[in-house]
Amino acid sequence: HGQEVRLAEANPNAPVSLALSAQHGWKPSSWPYSADDFSRIDESPDANMYAQPRLVNHLDDMSLQRLTEVYRSVFSALPSGFAVLDLCSSWISHFPAEMLQGARVVVHGLNKAELDVNAVATERHAQDLNRNARLPWEDSTFDVVTMALSVQYLTDPRAVWAEMHRVLKPGGMAIITHSHRCFIEKAVRIFATETYDGEGHTHHILSYFGHGPEGGWEGLASIDVSPQHGDPVWLVTAVKGSASTLADASK
Repeated sequence: HGQEVRLAEANPNAPVSLALSAQHGWKPSSWPYSADDFSRIDESPDANMYAQPRLVNHLDDMSLQRLTEVYRSVFSALPSGFAVLDLCSSWISHFPAEMLQGARVVVHGLNKAELDVNAVATERHAQDLNRNARLPWEDSTFDVVTMALSVQYLTDPRAVWAEMHRVLKPGGMAIITHSHRCFIEKAVRIFATETYDGEGHTHHILSYFGHGPEGGWEGLASIDVSPQHGDPVWLVTAVKGSASTLADASK
């Protein structure tokens, strides 16, 4: 929405923070992946694995606090009554609860029981994005879309990114958080091969933004907000461009 967001926790000299600038403006002109890149050890329906609720945290407390501080910085730049969509969510969204008064907080995930106990949610929606990426919300609905610690499970990220772009308002921000932990059998190959490769995974996510849809995103940034002692917390953020930006890219 045209507001600058400063992340006090960011390490500007970390490899992840430098990943975008290290490309010196280069990006792949076409989709750089094959179907095999999104293959998984366990190709059974995701609903089987997620049938039972897991009310656990996937990073340590210090790292999750860093993520909450990121959201606090972003939400502080939004108008009151903002709308946020937390994709691939669970029983907790790590949003600062004190900043959500009057906000529309929509949480999406695979397990309804987990979503039902998400204390900050005003709306809940269960859907398997690997079977159907089409989201049920209208165009230009949300000010922010978040996805924390789940990007490694998406088998058709271009479709999900196109939907994120569609439901965001022009000028709205997408925040993708990733780390080194995962259910390895469900992670796609390009993430599962090197789970600790934060810089490499950041480049993958930047490619998702570059092609979902092509020319649809502005202001890309990669940021390392990891605590000194704890699990890594890596971010890739982008802003939905205007319709004219998307039209120019299609020429």
